[in-house]
Amino acid sequence: MINKLLLIGFVLLCIYAITTRIVNNRKDKNDNNKD
Repeated sequence: MINKLLLIGFVLLCIYAITTRIVNNRKDKNDNNKD
């Protein structure tokens, strides 16, 4: 059971990291367009 919780937490962490990276890339593109 503990292993399953760790696996779920790891997957959520990966998804969070990927989504934040995509959001940061979009922000960078928007900033470049403003210039």
